[in-house]
Amino acid sequence: RVMHKEVGVPLTDCIKMMCHMPAKTMGLADRGKLESGFVADLVFFDENINIKKVILQGQELQAQ
Repeated sequence: RVMHKEVGVPLTDCIKMMCHMPAKTMGLADRGKLESGFVADLVFFDENINIKKVILQGQELQAQ
């Protein structure tokens, strides 16, 4: 959120920094992108980048 809102980094680049780059760094070759053959763990957020929903291994996580 800070990188996008305060520094001005485009949101698409921020998402890559949050997803693709960490997965690649950790050697998780099947994660970090929405692409055929990849594990689809998803985080949905609103226009203020507040998390609204998380789907992990095909299951929606419930807020605690």
